[in-house]
Amino acid sequence: MNILVLTDFSQPSEAGVSLAMDMMKTHGASVTIFHCLTEETFVDFQLGPKHKLKLADTSDPDAPDWLKKWNDIAKELGQNMRFLISGGSLVKSVNSYCNRQKVDLIIMGSSGKSKAKTWGSNTQDMVTHIHHPLLIVKSKPISSIFNKVIFASSFTEKDKKSFLIFKDLIPLPDDAEIHLLCIDKESFFSQPTPLIQEVMNDFAHLSRPYSTKKHFYQDYNVKSGIRNFSKELSPDMIVMSNSMKKKIKHLIFGNDAVNIAYDSEYPVLIINHP
Repeated sequence: MNILVLTDFSQPSEAGVSLAMDMMKTHGASVTIFHCLTEETFVDFQLGPKHKLKLADTSDPDAPDWLKKWNDIAKELGQNMRFLISGGSLVKSVNSYCNRQKVDLIIMGSSGKSKAKTWGSNTQDMVTHIHHPLLIVKSKPISSIFNKVIFASSFTEKDKKSFLIFKDLIPLPDDAEIHLLCIDKESFFSQPTPLIQEVMNDFAHLSRPYSTKKHFYQDYNVKSGIRNFSKELSPDMIVMSNSMKKKIKHLIFGNDAVNIAYDSEYPVLIINHP
């Protein structure tokens, strides 16, 4: 697995790096740490120590210490780790790098140094414009052993593709539980319960060989439903399939994936589809 982990050297992004390191240790993942500056520059830290001084001059003063710490951990694991600096647009830089290097998974922390819940935040930009699976974490310690996973979805045909991407991407233990969650909200656009149950049976079949439980959870909106159900279950990860086409709807009602990524205390894996 090829992982790109984003950092602004804040506590949430440190949690993201720690998770990537754990996945390196447990699953043999290849990890690249990626930092984006406002100025136009692109640096590979394998090029030499002078670039570490450049980072110290243009970014967080503690950045070189963090990088040395993470590099030492990687060496202890017998693994190589890359450190990259890019400049300009975060989304464009990440998409470009992921396409060139065939990145499988992006990890980032939410509520970074800006901590602002604005439409221009890094989290929203990444969720709505990144074409690769994106795992968003908070500051609490996270293990890469995901025993209980929620797949929250409307269970459309496109969501099946996202579900299979998740299943192939994230290594799960043999006794893992996948909880298929559909939120039953008061809306004219909600599908009838019998139809949803039939479609969820198809997803349960796709979940094999893992244990699967189906949940049709009633709440007044998707965000509240996922939040309340997650509190009851305490999952190790929430997985969501996100449409990249409904931009007008997102401006009016808000993007459920963005809102849940902001508010969830659990890791959220978002898989975008066209």
